[in-house]
Amino acid sequence: MTDVDHVRVAQEERVLSGLRTWLPTRAPELGAVQSVRPISGGRSNLVYGIDTDDGATYCLRCSTSDDGAAAKAIQREYELVTALGATAVPVPTTYAVCTDVQVIGAPFFLMSFAQGAALDSTDALRAVAPGDRATIGTKLARALADIHRVGVEAAGLASLLRAEPFVLRQLRRWRGLLTEQDVAEHPGLESVARSLEQRFPGEPRVALLHGDFKIGNCLLTADGQLRAVVDWELASTGDPRADLGWFLASWSAPGESGTRIVPPPGRVPGYCGRDDLIEAYAGRADAPLDGLTYFEAFAQWKWACIDAGIRRRFSRPGHVSATRLDLDVVGAELTARLARAGELLE
Repeated sequence: MTDVDHVRVAQEERVLSGLRTWLPTRAPELGAVQSVRPISGGRSNLVYGIDTDDGATYCLRCSTSDDGAAAKAIQREYELVTALGATAVPVPTTYAVCTDVQVIGAPFFLMSFAQGAALDSTDALRAVAPGDRATIGTKLARALADIHRVGVEAAGLASLLRAEPFVLRQLRRWRGLLTEQDVAEHPGLESVARSLEQRFPGEPRVALLHGDFKIGNCLLTADGQLRAVVDWELASTGDPRADLGWFLASWSAPGESGTRIVPPPGRVPGYCGRDDLIEAYAGRADAPLDGLTYFEAFAQWKWACIDAGIRRRFSRPGHVSATRLDLDVVGAELTARLARAGELLE
């Protein structure tokens, strides 16, 4: 096994051991833990499948860090998903949260296992029967509208409200993460940011935002039924058009070219186009969508900033990761997204 494999196995064993001691005292209604298996993972969080002796399966979402900030983030996401359980937004049922890193080595929370899969690869997109593909995008668009219809204060989520508009907060944050080398290699990162700042249209409406709404963060059944919206770690409040713009930037029109790290649904025959997403969202939402191109431009720029960070991190001498990326593809996507942002702002 590689060093990465050894670390993964050791972590799974620690999760199994810690849960067997902790779970009976915090969620005694659940069965005894029998096994743990990895489901997905990223830089910030990991997800494990937890099998119990009564034949049930649950999900454990834990941080990849063990500091105080990670504990606050896990607690925040747990409370958010718990609150959304009482709304029309499809989310897993939550059971318990733990911020004591001594239990499994990191803060975590336990939730139900949603019977569905994330269509986050070309193979997964093609596995859906052709007759079920056309309506998936519109179902997701309506689910996004449902998120934006949640009463933030009524749902007990007033702590997410901020005085500064979401887009301005994000512009400041992501510009602060760019290095001089990033901007030197891709001047558009700064010039597009200036244009976005100068043309900011204001924030006439504030809604709950998922923060990373895309098909890869939605769990769907084999026939295209939406079971749950997941990965709420970036949730915030702000103009709902920012969330919709991000969703549109993650999609593509059928036959549209352009390099992407993760192939968008529009590249696979049978999935709908962006105009269909907008129409479905508008039919469910209760707010005007004028000026939407600005928010898609903002999303394209933000995605380019993420690509710049990926290139920087993976190019670092001695960098070790279980993820394999073609940095030329990342660079091509960065360039394409900046170009698209510029076109949308013209």
